Amino acid sequence: MLKVIPWLLVTSSLVAIPTYIHATTEVVVNLNVKHSVEGKSEFERKNHIKLHSTLNDNDWQGEEDKLKYMMEELDVYFGRDNGGTVWNFNQAIEDPANIGYADPQNIIARGQAQRETNWGQNKSALHQYDGRGDLMIGGQPRAHYLGNTSPCCGGSAWQAKGGDAVGDFLGQYVNEFFRSAGDPVTKGHLAPVYFEVLNEPLYQVTDAPHELGLEQPIPPIDIFTFHNDVADAFRQHNTHIKIGGFTVAFPIFEQREFARWEERMKLFIDTSGSHMDVYSTHFYDLEDDNRFKGSRLEATLDMIDQYSLLALGETKPHVISEYGGRNRPMENAPWSALRDWWFLKTASPMLMQFLSRPDSVLTSIPFVPIKALWGTAADGTPYNWRLLRQQKEAPNETGENWVFTEMVKFYQLWSDVKGTRVDTFSTNSDFLIDSYVQNDKAYVLISNLTEQAEKIVVHKYGAPASSQPTTRIKHLYLKGAAPRLMKQVMRQISKKSRLLLKRLW
Repeated sequence: MLKVIPWLLVTSSLVAIPTYIHATTEVVVNLNVKHSVEGKSEFERKNHIKLHSTLNDNDWQGEEDKLKYMMEELDVYFGRDNGGTVWNFNQAIEDPANIGYADPQNIIARGQAQRETNWGQNKSALHQYDGRGDLMIGGQPRAHYLGNTSPCCGGSAWQAKGGDAVGDFLGQYVNEFFRSAGDPVTKGHLAPVYFEVLNEPLYQVTDAPHELGLEQPIPPIDIFTFHNDVADAFRQHNTHIKIGGFTVAFPIFEQREFARWEERMKLFIDTSGSHMDVYSTHFYDLEDDNRFKGSRLEATLDMIDQYSLLALGETKPHVISEYGGRNRPMENAPWSALRDWWFLKTASPMLMQFLSRPDSVLTSIPFVPIKALWGTAADGTPYNWRLLRQQKEAPNETGENWVFTEMVKFYQLWSDVKGTRVDTFSTNSDFLIDSYVQNDKAYVLISNLTEQAEKIVVHKYGAPASSQPTTRIKHLYLKGAAPRLMKQVMRQISKKSRLLLKRLW
């Protein structure tokens, strides 16, 4: 029998009001009806409540208390690492017997040192969190597509011989720098599950080639054939990892009457689709009308699925390796809580949309690195997207210590959600609604995608008639110039709850 179920309402725009109001939108939650999509019905936190980081990230040094808080109190997982492949490729030695390729013996020796010394001994305190989330790694255009190594400490640079040489190195890198399945944790970091060939390649080499020192843009077809060469060479060493691409930075398929679709994603599926295990995409809402959350995100994924089915006879799963919101005019300025809000107000609605496709979206990672010192601008301006900032970055604060940015509120908002998905629906298609049940608790998620405040009534069915549950509300919203996470408790809430859903500013 279904137990008395307390509610947890989680949203980025929800406020409870005590008076009886007429509602223009009604939401229904059927607590005893499971919602399954192709056999998937569980909320998989390890695949979606993630940091854009890993346990190997040096940013955690000296911040062990914050790591513990994220892991143990907020139940957060890892992650994505696009730095290790770059550093270790740059330090690789050229094989004198095979010019243009990395020396296999050097990869083996350096991999063993990384596994058994750097990880197994020096980072033993982190082993307690081993295996929290499926790791994703990937290549970068500057290092791997251009292929000219840049070693430190007086090493000799060499030029990789195209995608075959890069894939050859990366396949060996995964095998040697990570432990094998079944090995003890002291033998290395757990091996990655996903590999993206290149991170946002068309933005860097086609749209903005000057950023890489290129005089002319590289045609997309060259990038896509590079994907094929890398994937084929990688699989000569490792066939367990899912390979993905082309890690689209701005999937604006409709641009120029869908010419951009023809020139990019369609061409990629035609050229490289059969070489990929997954399709990799990034989604960001911008400060103007270029936004994806809502129907545009759905249409984007639908287009990829439909054309993949037509061209290849099958769809392929998706990995969303970055997502969030941006305000570009604010990005060259010092840190501000308001800029963090532009990320936060998009992240939760997008996550709800990814969760609605549990059969096809394997993982999603909000773009939240830790300190991101690698992204500090030449003038000293810190990187925009970070979990931690220094105290002195905020007005009226001083000190060098690292503290949480407002980004942590995303994880605080979602910290409790777990369980089995149950049936929900709304009379308003501009509302996202989802719900999960775990033991004697129900978690109800609501998001308003419109620019207007909206009154709603939430109906719940399926709980025992005698139940008088407590409702806890988490409400993430903008107050003044900073995000606020409000927590409220309502007791003996009725089967019909009246709420005011503010606009998602």
